[in-house]
Amino acid sequence: MLLGMIFALFINFVTSLFWVWVMMDLSTIFLIPFLCCGMSLTGMNKWYKGSATYFVVQFMGSASVLYSSLTLWESSLSVISLLFLVSGFMLKLGLFPLHFWVPRAFANFHYPAIYFTGVVQKVFIIFALPYVDSVNFTNKLIGLSAFFSILYGPVVMFNCTNIKTFLGYSSINNTGLMVACCIVTKYLFVFYAICYSVSMVFLLMILGVCMSDNIKEMGASLPNFYFWGFLSLGSSFSGFPPFTDFCAKFAVVTVYVDYKMWIFVLAVLLSSLVNLLAWIWVTVSIIRAMPAEDYCGPTLVNKCVNNGCILWNAMGGMLLLYLY
Repeated sequence: MLLGMIFALFINFVTSLFWVWVMMDLSTIFLIPFLCCGMSLTGMNKWYKGSATYFVVQFMGSASVLYSSLTLWESSLSVISLLFLVSGFMLKLGLFPLHFWVPRAFANFHYPAIYFTGVVQKVFIIFALPYVDSVNFTNKLIGLSAFFSILYGPVVMFNCTNIKTFLGYSSINNTGLMVACCIVTKYLFVFYAICYSVSMVFLLMILGVCMSDNIKEMGASLPNFYFWGFLSLGSSFSGFPPFTDFCAKFAVVTVYVDYKMWIFVLAVLLSSLVNLLAWIWVTVSIIRAMPAEDYCGPTLVNKCVNNGCILWNAMGGMLLLYLY
């Protein structure tokens, strides 16, 4: 896992498209053992559907990037090479319409794997996008894919009964937002990525104690002492002001208005409305099933997670927005 993160980080320091491919492949290879570590608990079938699907798709994306880096110098193949380059990055990031693997893989991952494949690795790969959007043609394709990802994710979230699949479609939405931010300015991307990644840490730490992945049943195994922490998370991801997710999207919309990118302003506003309804449904479904009393009291770690979650969602976004 550590080597996978290191090679993903090195993507930001290489100077050619070939070395971007090398670092992405090495990051994927060293992440596979970490994804498979829950194999004995989840069973071979789940391991195949999750880790193997992720492995195959990532190498298909890497193959497209490699082919592009080897043929881009040939002027007669430049358009085809650029198409392979864009499709490779879209496939690795899980952007619409090459998002098909994300919910399938997430449904069979453990929560730490969801975080590292859905947040950490994607953030580092997005840093390599300047290699893709330096040409106007590819810039428009990436922007169009991000636009539809922003709209598509929240709509499909309504049809989910499994929380991990729900998080998969949420990841498609937030990946689209991060890519759209990176197209405008890296400072906006870093701001949104920090807000999203820290919020996901708290969410997955709380959901990790649940014994079920079914949205309507998992609340029964969620301890009551996490009530306020989970409520603050649900309110933040729903987009209620002044919570962190609202502050992040407010900054994004403000920048889009400054750049007169009205189509992305519309996409963010529409997706935020649907996202609000989806997260309210999930939050209410889980809270209603939570037990009235706990069989045991919270540990020091439980208290730190709960209080940290409340503080981050209540004040983290406003603090980062002030600094930004």
